[in-house]
Amino acid sequence: MRNLRPCRPQACVARSHRRSFRALALRRVWTHFIAVSPPKAVAVYCEEFDVPPGAIDRNGHVNNVAFVQWMQDVATRHFASGGGLALTEAAGAAWVARSHRIDYLAPAFAGERLRVRTWIVDFGRARSLRRYEFRRAHDDTLLVRAETDWVFVRADSGRPCAIPEALKAAFVTVGEEAKA
Repeated sequence: MRNLRPCRPQACVARSHRRSFRALALRRVWTHFIAVSPPKAVAVYCEEFDVPPGAIDRNGHVNNVAFVQWMQDVATRHFASGGGLALTEAAGAAWVARSHRIDYLAPAFAGERLRVRTWIVDFGRARSLRRYEFRRAHDDTLLVRAETDWVFVRADSGRPCAIPEALKAAFVTVGEEAKA
């Protein structure tokens, strides 16, 4: 990961284009970032949902895999709220999960209303750490505490690349613990 290069828009990656065309295309893309830069996403994204019956395992509570899916879903919605999906696509890149860490503290059951909170702890050169909390809505019991280490990669090669400053600027990093 030492030799990270910034991701370039896919339209500019082809080597067959003349330099002047690539420079013009790149200028158009970055001008678009500046002119259409979305407002910053909320620092701590929160939403509630009811546990569907399909998320229940043979033990009668929410399957552990369901929490991983919900983590990805809420992270995607938070990221989209700050314009991150468009910025990532324009950079010809994607995010992949490097690792998940999940602490299951209490079970959740079908029909219960859950509140999930997520926030970005920090941005590195090509990585970002995101945290999550799942709580039972009616009594505020902490059910799950989790984090995902995300890596920004080139869509064409899958190799890590530098996160564009425009993308970092669209989000507020919260740090280790988000306050309610």
